[in-house]
Amino acid sequence: MLTADSLAVRFWDAATGKLKRSTREHISTNLQWQLVPRFSDDGRFLLIPGAGVRVIDTASGDLLATMRPLPDRQAAVISPDGHYLGTPWAEEDLVYVVQTADGQELLSPKEFAAKYGWKNDPSKVKLP
Repeated sequence: MLTADSLAVRFWDAATGKLKRSTREHISTNLQWQLVPRFSDDGRFLLIPGAGVRVIDTASGDLLATMRPLPDRQAAVISPDGHYLGTPWAEEDLVYVVQTADGQELLSPKEFAAKYGWKNDPSKVKLP
């Protein structure tokens, strides 16, 4: 069984009523009909709309991907570990948010790659 509120998605054992797992997926409290979380037809995935659509595996509670619209008809699908697959100019609108000892830092994909030796691998982006 699954419940969701503005703070988390929670997975419960239907037989015992005990909490099995909780994710920190934020769900908008301003739920209009189009922003209501929805299950896939087979119940395997929970789609949480907001500034994009987060895809959650209902069996594990894991975030599988975030589908994100971007300006100028661009879009990207981002894996939980930061790899992305996007339309031709999507990279121009993406940033990595890095937590440092001095606070948060925003870096373009090129800056992030140069500073941290990161290489984006679009093949690691999997949609169910």
